[in-house]
Amino acid sequence: MSAIKDVIINIIDGVINATGVNFGVPLLIGYTGSRSIVKWGAGSSGIIAKSVARNQTFQLNVSYAASYSYAIVGGVIEIEAPNTARVRDLIADFVANAPPSITNLISLEATGTGSGIVQTLSTTTSAYLEYQRVESLTQIQYYYDTTDPEWKIIANILGSSPSPNVSYLLNTYNVTPANLANTILPRDNGDWFAVLTTSTDEDDQQAIADYVNNTDRIALFVSSDANRLDNVKGDHIAYIIHDAPADHPEASWAAKCLPSVPTVGWKFQSRLQGQTPNLTASLSDLLTVRNKKGNSYVRANGVDYVDGAQINTMSGNLYLDNVIGRLWIKLNLQIDIQNLLLRAAAEGAKIPYTDQGINQIVSVVSNRLTAAGQLGLIAPVETQQQAKVSSDGQYRFKVTALSRAQVEVMYPADITNRVYKGIKFAYVESGAIERAEVTGVILLSEV
Repeated sequence: MSAIKDVIINIIDGVINATGVNFGVPLLIGYTGSRSIVKWGAGSSGIIAKSVARNQTFQLNVSYAASYSYAIVGGVIEIEAPNTARVRDLIADFVANAPPSITNLISLEATGTGSGIVQTLSTTTSAYLEYQRVESLTQIQYYYDTTDPEWKIIANILGSSPSPNVSYLLNTYNVTPANLANTILPRDNGDWFAVLTTSTDEDDQQAIADYVNNTDRIALFVSSDANRLDNVKGDHIAYIIHDAPADHPEASWAAKCLPSVPTVGWKFQSRLQGQTPNLTASLSDLLTVRNKKGNSYVRANGVDYVDGAQINTMSGNLYLDNVIGRLWIKLNLQIDIQNLLLRAAAEGAKIPYTDQGINQIVSVVSNRLTAAGQLGLIAPVETQQQAKVSSDGQYRFKVTALSRAQVEVMYPADITNRVYKGIKFAYVESGAIERAEVTGVILLSEV
């Protein structure tokens, strides 16, 4: 649901509308499509009929008769079964005797042990998977085959250690790249943060990149072609270039790192779930990927790990922990200040346009930046000089604010409009060491 944004956080050189977000959760955008499902009963008495063809809809009726029979009447599939029929007997007879005209449309499966009696005569549920929170593979077992990329990626996410233990699945079957943003936007309510996709197609990945580059989200892609890095770029995009893209190592990478966002280092993540390292990449190939701001999954000294954490930005050097850390500060500041305003209103008060009111906002900003320092996003104070210019004396950030008197002189209209724009902050990122060079000297004797 849309709302006017009264709390805007500016970081670096842009203003992006912010919302609460589950940083540790991925969204998987799939293109396979899903099956139509019709269920009867539950447990050991339950039957599921599913369409064999993707996205096939049908009407299915079950009734009692002396023996089994199957027929198509217009657009309706009729199944007759003895009133003493067990689920497993019905399925066995269906497999053996149903005509191809029906078996080409549907398959029957037991939802439980298959030993229950067929009792329910009418359908209880008909579903088409579109957007779903997935915490177990059983939730999608009738919609996707184990060979489908959606199944494989979610299996890698849920099987990773650590693991987000949850993901969101958005089925975009028949959605063109041009309309993808309109499909994602209504589902972008803070449930997830990192976008993955089953597609390795450039147009599909570019459509996702166009979306996340203009929002407070990131996307991780895979391709077997390093030249893809020249085309699909942005400050929120990261790639793994891999010779087995169908295994989707980027999804296993995200699954392992997201539970520890924003503190985790993405480079050197080892033993990705369900993945093998690049088997055909030469040293030259790997250097090309690195120089183009891509990442690889490699083996060195007997360990499989991710070589790189680069963002495929248009210019300069940017890393996943940089982007995620900045978004973490920005989004949480937006929420912190909004909560300050909401809390005052709930208590029958308001934040006054006075130095005391301004200081309340300053305190919220400083507290959030201290929390960021505690998480390792902001460099700690290490010298007396750094301590002198630090707002909290612990971490290298500074918050400044215009007083009410200064606003009256400089921006008097802001007081009339109830807008305060006088707070600024700056901080030093902690960064990370990802490469080490050590020089040794061999001597004939001690010096």
